[in-house]
Amino acid sequence: MPNVGCNFNLPASHTQHYHIDRPFTRDFMIANVAVVDTVISNGAIDVIPGTHKRFYRYVQFVLERRHRDGVRVPINQGDVLIRSSNVWHRGMTNRTSVPRPMLAMTWEDGGSDHPDPFSVDGGKIRFLPNWFKPTRVGRLREKCS
Repeated sequence: MPNVGCNFNLPASHTQHYHIDRPFTRDFMIANVAVVDTVISNGAIDVIPGTHKRFYRYVQFVLERRHRDGVRVPINQGDVLIRSSNVWHRGMTNRTSVPRPMLAMTWEDGGSDHPDPFSVDGGKIRFLPNWFKPTRVGRLREKCS
């Protein structure tokens, strides 16, 4: 079974740095399901096609100017975006006044060992920080990066 989560892109969020989701040798599949239309204005993902085919050190990624190959991927409510964790990507700014949720199913570390992945944490919603801790210092670091 997959690990189940939700990417919740809040209004006035900040653009992430390009990254992959795990070390290159530990890739896994990700399926994102659009809960609402995901468009440029509410933070459609930016991916670099083909970057899952070889290992890049961050400095190589920058020196080869791979960011120039970035493609925004808008998807309609109910559509599924399937990608490898090795695709270089970044979350983008939500320029609307409405939060943008997206269901995320992942199979890292073999997936979930729970018979019902929706019952993890007693079925309660748990918010996890993406890049920065949700503290005053974390928020300051996010605003300054």
